[in-house]
Amino acid sequence: MAQRNTYTRTRGRSQKSPPPSRNSSPQYGHRRGGGGNIGWVLLLIVVVAAGVMGVLYLKDLNPDGASAQNTTQSSMTQEEALTVVENAAKDVLSKVSVTFNYGEKSWNFGSDELQATIDTQTVLAEASQSDAVLQNYQSQQDIQPLSLMLSKAITVDRQALVDALSEVQKEVDNPVVEPIINFDPSEYSYFNPDHNYRDMFTFTEGQIGYEMDYDNALQQLSDALAVGWTADIALSVIEAHPTITATELEESTTLIFHASGQISSKNKKNANRTHNIGKAIGFYKGLVLMPGEMISYNETLNERTIRSGWLEAPTINQEKELEDALGGGICQAATTIFNAAYMADANVTNHGPHSWPAYYRDFGYGMDAMVNWPTSDLIFKNDTDYPMYFNTYFWYDKYGVAGYIDVDVYSMPQKDDAGNILHIRPESNIVERKPPPAPNYIEDTENKYAAKTWKVDTTLNKLIYVKVEPREYIKVSVDKVWYKDCIETDPGVFDSGVEVKRAYSHTYEYGAVQSVIYTKPIPEVVATPTPEPTPESTP
Repeated sequence: MAQRNTYTRTRGRSQKSPPPSRNSSPQYGHRRGGGGNIGWVLLLIVVVAAGVMGVLYLKDLNPDGASAQNTTQSSMTQEEALTVVENAAKDVLSKVSVTFNYGEKSWNFGSDELQATIDTQTVLAEASQSDAVLQNYQSQQDIQPLSLMLSKAITVDRQALVDALSEVQKEVDNPVVEPIINFDPSEYSYFNPDHNYRDMFTFTEGQIGYEMDYDNALQQLSDALAVGWTADIALSVIEAHPTITATELEESTTLIFHASGQISSKNKKNANRTHNIGKAIGFYKGLVLMPGEMISYNETLNERTIRSGWLEAPTINQEKELEDALGGGICQAATTIFNAAYMADANVTNHGPHSWPAYYRDFGYGMDAMVNWPTSDLIFKNDTDYPMYFNTYFWYDKYGVAGYIDVDVYSMPQKDDAGNILHIRPESNIVERKPPPAPNYIEDTENKYAAKTWKVDTTLNKLIYVKVEPREYIKVSVDKVWYKDCIETDPGVFDSGVEVKRAYSHTYEYGAVQSVIYTKPIPEVVATPTPEPTPESTP
């Protein structure tokens, strides 16, 4: 294929004109890709030209038997006749013009842009059958017969037509602008009655767009080219509306669930643990999880190291006992985030239990989330059609100590077919329990745990130090249940309601833990003798 020349065209104003007036019930359509249906247009062009594009040959018109390759019926030589045809072809090609008009703008494509060509040899063969065609054209007496032959023999490059239409479409189309929500929870307080949670959201309205009616332009082009090679096409557009309305946009920022996890009195005293929790939930404050997006707790927090700002606090070690480690406490943050995401109907793809039931007083059995770098993670995905907005924070008591971890999720409320708003709650059922194994008693002969707190066991008649607490085996099955007609007892906290549907969620198994108890003898009490009284002196 010959390389195409650079497009030249006449343009209107550089700014896009507003779309032409449309009726009050606009049709909606999708943009068609360039050249989607142009093949049949070209097929029509080929059919029109087929009458003269067959294989034709110059007849031997010389009465003396001279070859027709050298002369025509007239005194014109073959070369002269070809020159006449080629000059006429240039004139015909110069009139090839396809113009697209939209508003005050226009785009013109001529023979060069469309790569229009004429097979002059074939036209010469046909014209040479009639001496008058060439002679009359040469003397300018009647140019119509030859011009008509040449017009019928025009061909254009298919891709050039596609490119021309696509180029115009790019300039006509004005993409729809979707509304935008900005989410900033930094100044909002859940506990301030003067605050409105919608103040965290700022809205930018969307704009209606419009797209060139590709099918209509193609039809006009086809109709014009079936008649001749001068096309003047008036373009039309199809409106494109934002996929979400202003009402839906505001509704999609509804408070879906308020998750709250209490920090125990003992843990409230551990400043390192509170620091770690605050650092962990800080990664999720202001999080916007778009539809289809997924978030990993470990990837978000990264490895817990001193350099990255994590402190040592109690965590469960391999021996099933509490031990200070970097990042201790972040499992409670993960559990609260897990419950908030779960109630918002996020798809929690990765979560797992602790060594024993944790935080069940706040969320129920089987609703904790144990995390550990890099083996145990909390991962969830937004499989809904709307973004999920997360806000995280502490509740502080009157002494300024963090007493609760709070996580809120905002999104579009779920609804049933009747339009009733649905709320999710887990239902946990303990399906099996087993007592822990008998304790493992170990004599502390090396006085290894002398600094620990020992107490008297009257049954053993020894001092004991419980290094590992006993834990029973518990198996929990959890269902996810949807309710309608719930009562909102606090913002984002819903109770009661009518069950609409339920689905099996997951099963947790908390393994039995054998108690490890160190013992040592009760030391004997040595009696201190009472000193005898000193005799008094006599006067």
